[in-house]
Amino acid sequence: MTTTAGQPEALLAACRQRLANYKIPKRLHVLDALPLLPIGKVDKQALKQWVIETEGVQ
Repeated sequence: MTTTAGQPEALLAACRQRLANYKIPKRLHVLDALPLLPIGKVDKQALKQWVIETEGVQ
């Protein structure tokens, strides 16, 4: 399998080849890294805030 990291268009093209239309995401957000809590878990609150701040930007 080839990697499509950092290439949203390539990832969407791969999804279109393999998934039903209703399963294809409408938007993709590319992050350098996920926000983490000190214990190493994903900080969901920070992630939600980031999505809210970038809403409308694709």
